[in-house]
Amino acid sequence: MAPVREQAVVTGLGVAAAKIDRAADLLAALDDGHEPRDFDPASRRGERQSRYHDTATLMALGAATEALEEAPRAGDDPGEAAGVVVSSNLGNLDTVCRVVEVLRRGSAEALSPMDLPKASSNVIASTLAIRFDCRGVNLTVCNGASSGTDALYLAAVAVRAGRARRVLVVGVEAAHPPARRLLEAAGGGDGKRKARLVGGAAAVIIEAASSASSRGARTYAQIDAYAHDKGASPVAGSIDAALRRAGRRRPGLWIAPEEDGSSADIEGSALPLDGARPPRVLDLSGRFGLLYGALGVFQCVAASLWLQGRAAAANEQTAVLTSGSRREGASSLVMRGGGNGPAQREPE
Repeated sequence: MAPVREQAVVTGLGVAAAKIDRAADLLAALDDGHEPRDFDPASRRGERQSRYHDTATLMALGAATEALEEAPRAGDDPGEAAGVVVSSNLGNLDTVCRVVEVLRRGSAEALSPMDLPKASSNVIASTLAIRFDCRGVNLTVCNGASSGTDALYLAAVAVRAGRARRVLVVGVEAAHPPARRLLEAAGGGDGKRKARLVGGAAAVIIEAASSASSRGARTYAQIDAYAHDKGASPVAGSIDAALRRAGRRRPGLWIAPEEDGSSADIEGSALPLDGARPPRVLDLSGRFGLLYGALGVFQCVAASLWLQGRAAAANEQTAVLTSGSRREGASSLVMRGGGNGPAQREPE
């Protein structure tokens, strides 16, 4: 008999972005007509709480705080059962560039002691772990445009494998000058990759379904199947593989990557239309600007909110998130409504 596998469900959401006061406003913000704007995290956390933290870490703290307030840990939940996975490709690049410039002009004695710890690529994840007493698995994913979706998958794997009872997943990119210069230099002819980077963070709590059920927590959605593809058509390939692993459900929602966000791309995306009404398509970068490593987690927040209010029809209870690029490969994640439920058995 196949082993029992724990379900991984989404129980908390958080967003730190311009013109959004809380995560529940994310879908409405897509239709408000506002142009992408930079987000100042100090405006939400205050000057005192912002001291000694870089911009990306501040945004991550803001989004994580909201998600954890919605899905607080039980009093008897040990820190070892809580993990952190962060997706950020360029988060502390400003600190690294500043340290290198100081060394180039002078010596190590000229460095600020407050800058040295922040030069680590894992500074965001480690800061979150210390602040929220998460002593379990701790990862930073920084493998390019698909990293946000990949981070969600790794968190779900940790929950299903029993390595963590819950995982805080944060996607964050800061719009500091070094990050913008690097993306502009690397953008080439990738279409929407020329869009302006706008800082922001999104957070979700991915939790074992049994843990959420035992404390009566609301679950937005369940994390289902995942696939990554680096072939000639990575977007289509990852979608096709993820849907096959999920039982080939026809989705009601597709949240597109930053290069393939128009509804005209559906026909070539491998979404199983079957001659039926095509799924709704969301393009978050049109409202928020280039999100890069944070995109996948923003997509998860949007899909969770969308799935929460869906009808019982099977196609309206399934969403597909896709992030990545033709050059770097793409990842797709299938999410479905009805997160509460018994543990599933692995297919034999």
